[in-house]
Amino acid sequence: MENLDVLDNQGNKTGEIKSRDEVHKKGLWHRTVHIWIINSNNDILMQLRSPEKKSNPNKWTTSASGHLSAGDESAEGAARELGEEIGLYVNPEELEYLFTIHEQFTNDNMINNEIVDVYMIRRDIEINDFCLQKEEVSAVKWVKQKDFKELIKDCEKNKIVPHIEMLERLLEILENN
Repeated sequence: MENLDVLDNQGNKTGEIKSRDEVHKKGLWHRTVHIWIINSNNDILMQLRSPEKKSNPNKWTTSASGHLSAGDESAEGAARELGEEIGLYVNPEELEYLFTIHEQFTNDNMINNEIVDVYMIRRDIEINDFCLQKEEVSAVKWVKQKDFKELIKDCEKNKIVPHIEMLERLLEILENN
């Protein structure tokens, strides 16, 4: 059972620690991390979520992402998620912090109130060199920036997890670099 730090809506720890299930059942604020891998061609690595996931199964999303366990620091948790989900082991200092957003959604299984720290790392890696965690990730693919822009225009049709604000802000950052 994974335990999470409960946050206020500004992202400050309240001192409470609750199970992940309880956090989602009660809609408590908590922190997650999303990490985007960008190669030297400015292609974006996306992962296909496992069909076993409770939320957004079989949809394309961030290169790697996850909840911060109680006591975790953001960059350390982000580096851990990269290693666990796709087998990319990095030092937290190698990650470039981009921005933080608030995301809220409800589905049949949960009330989700997340404060999301978004990171980027630049790496040239062949698809076959990733080691995927089967419970989390079904596949990964490199997406050209122009194709990424088209994909996010219609998230539902293109089976993309609708992290609209994050996707648009990442695209803006990439277009300006």
